Amino acid sequence: MDKMKKTFLMLLTGLAGIMPAHADDGVSVSAVTVPQGGSGTVSIELNNDSHTFTAFTFKLALPEGLSFELNAAGKPISEKGTRLDESHTLSSGLTGGVGSFGCLSTEKAPFSGTGGVLLSIPVTASTDLATGTTLTATLSEITFTTTDVQEVLFDDVTFTVTVAEPAGPTVLDETSAVAPEASDGEVDILVKRTVKANDWGTIVLPFDMTGAQTRAAFGDDVQLAEFTGYEVEYDEEDNVSGLTVNFTETDLAEGFYANYPYLIRTSRDIAEFQVKAAIDPDEEGAVAEYDNGKKGKQRVVYGTLQGTYHAGISSPPTACSSAATISTIQPASRESRRSGHTSRLRTCCRVWRVHPRRYASASARQGRRKR
Repeated sequence: MDKMKKTFLMLLTGLAGIMPAHADDGVSVSAVTVPQGGSGTVSIELNNDSHTFTAFTFKLALPEGLSFELNAAGKPISEKGTRLDESHTLSSGLTGGVGSFGCLSTEKAPFSGTGGVLLSIPVTASTDLATGTTLTATLSEITFTTTDVQEVLFDDVTFTVTVAEPAGPTVLDETSAVAPEASDGEVDILVKRTVKANDWGTIVLPFDMTGAQTRAAFGDDVQLAEFTGYEVEYDEEDNVSGLTVNFTETDLAEGFYANYPYLIRTSRDIAEFQVKAAIDPDEEGAVAEYDNGKKGKQRVVYGTLQGTYHAGISSPPTACSSAATISTIQPASRESRRSGHTSRLRTCCRVWRVHPRRYASASARQGRRKR
């Protein structure tokens, strides 16, 4: 009976100008794991050894407890896979909890290759779902268009979604020499970062922190000084012998800027703190150039401050350079300047280091913080 039904459906689709998929072609979705209260990804794959396709449409029905992540227009979010190029445009809609997805190319460009991911769809699991629960989702009305504008209908695809334990915070550890990956929006972050009480120390973070977050993490009486520039020192042979790195006390209302070097002073020891923020690492660090007006390669001195969370930086204190950099804190107010309040200290590359280099460049610039 099933064979007769399938044959009848094939005849109907053929009359309607839609052909059934070839046995060598197939749409698939691997099993998905989503943390309770968190997000996971549904990846739609296509293997097409028989036909070459340029467009598709399908519907995705999620079981109760799972939902699509929506864009500002209230439509399900989807992201291009490796097989789509710039000419392919994705579309989506949501009706009665069922998502509809499509893709077409203005140039009728075929999908690259004969196998791989076409698009990814982020989904979220409700906190009401028990961990270990396995649910079933279904792709239906799967239609692809060939390069000769022939529509091909694929069978429905079912796949499982398993609810896992809630995801823990992203951990940034000062003993790590591996750069963190950028997050997709704000995430919970556990920062393992030692700050000794009543001493000025250096700090660079790969995310912004508001003034309120800064006080919550380090205390209401925390003091900050931000990097404001370099002064270059030369020996008798006109070689660079050192860089003086200047800092100015800053308004706590601004908090931290991501990837920007600061000096910090707290009234209590800090071993770790938690914050919710968007991780956005900067591989280059804070950069400054000093133009001394000379000619040739001696003219510009270039330095880079790289944070603890920069890949390749060895972070334990034993890695400190013997040629440590002298840093100066300039007071924020005129009254403080008159009182002669300055502090000098030697920096340690556990937090950041300076790499002076020369470039034959006539331009001078100083890297500025960015938010």
